[in-house]
Amino acid sequence: MSLENLEEIVSPRLSAEDEINTDVDSEDEINNVPAASGVFVHGLRISGDLDNFRCIVCNTVPFSKIYECNNGHLICAGCYQIRVLDKMLGSQMGTCSQCGVRIYRQRVNRNTDVEQQLAEAVVACEKCNMHLPRCQLRLHSLQDCCNRLTTCKYKRIGCKWKGKVGVLEEAHNENCEFRHKKAEELLKELRKMTEKRDKKTALRVNVMRFLQMPQITARMVHLIPTDETFLPNVFTTCQIIDAFNRRWSVEFMWRTANLADEPNEEETDPCTLLFQLCLYNSGIERSPLGLSYTLLSSTYSDIRFQANLCMRHDFSRDNPNGPVATIYENSWHNINRLLNKRGFYARLLMARI
Repeated sequence: MSLENLEEIVSPRLSAEDEINTDVDSEDEINNVPAASGVFVHGLRISGDLDNFRCIVCNTVPFSKIYECNNGHLICAGCYQIRVLDKMLGSQMGTCSQCGVRIYRQRVNRNTDVEQQLAEAVVACEKCNMHLPRCQLRLHSLQDCCNRLTTCKYKRIGCKWKGKVGVLEEAHNENCEFRHKKAEELLKELRKMTEKRDKKTALRVNVMRFLQMPQITARMVHLIPTDETFLPNVFTTCQIIDAFNRRWSVEFMWRTANLADEPNEEETDPCTLLFQLCLYNSGIERSPLGLSYTLLSSTYSDIRFQANLCMRHDFSRDNPNGPVATIYENSWHNINRLLNKRGFYARLLMARI
């Protein structure tokens, strides 16, 4: 099998028509959720223990390219980018987190055999139990699964309903309040939607202006899945970074509906993922530092962040925490899976003012 054919198997692309049909919206990421690894069907097309195929850094079973150190320890493309490509740009040498051997940027060691085994492995969809090759799992979860989530057909005029396709969807569409609303009522809803869209457009314009600032630096952020220990409604420090001669903590909080600690019967309960930048050791800081910054989706990330920008915040000993920004919205089930099972990559851009 050629490398080009393997690329298509490992990372299949959506056609233009498919991208339109998925109707992914940056403020409603209901279709843009990370697919689970699937339940591997034992004895079919994959040999050995599944744990032998996990990335040694994030412990996930990769969907994309897979690299390895000289001792054969596997590392997914996202972790490879952070530990080798980005790290090699600095003074430190990239190393394997398992054995400590150096991984040289100029000597790319990609394991295409493992990529092909994982792509062709037969898995069962965790929602509908359909058996299929793992390389087809993402598109199946997005378009074909009989238990996938969907939105109301009247979403474009204001309906916020979310639920499973099929009987529940048909029942809602028949009884949706927006189906019988009068023109004056719809105009009120459309004005609200237009105002929200205009605010998002203005924010994106400001982000573009921010990217043109002279003193700007970038840092990779990797939220490693925590295996059911990322608690809701509490800020958790994801990463410690250095920039502008100071140390910073990148923090996230999974805020649930009504600040509940457990979901109710509807796993579509709306939840948000919040981001905050803080001075790590604020007690030793003496002079304020003005920053403008934004968090963006990065390569190999399973999700797209909403537009966010801190225009200016003066960090100091008395004011160490930046403003809280909403970067992602989805159901309880999907955010729980994102934080505790899949993780994500981001790029933090910071500009000194």
